[in-house]
Amino acid sequence: MYFYVPKGTKHVAGWAQLIANWAPRISGTLKDADGNVHLDFAELDDGWFRVEVPQGQDGRVWKFENTQGVRQLVTVPPYFATTPQKLLLPREVVETDQP
Repeated sequence: MYFYVPKGTKHVAGWAQLIANWAPRISGTLKDADGNVHLDFAELDDGWFRVEVPQGQDGRVWKFENTQGVRQLVTVPPYFATTPQKLLLPREVVETDQP
């Protein structure tokens, strides 16, 4: 699942939880635009997560990879796509971030 981190964003934060009480625990990773892993959800329990956005990784597309469970974003636009090309963004974000 791909999502956009607008320019100037300092942290990517959100909520992660399993789908239902009977479902497997949360899993997967959070990767920046260069493929660096910033969070391994298998090491966490359900709840809030927060990672720092390194210099040069804002204004780019990040992704959740091999994800099991629910992911909700709170510090960046909460929109996901299966590829970066299919990602839709709010007009305000596009207008603010365009070169």
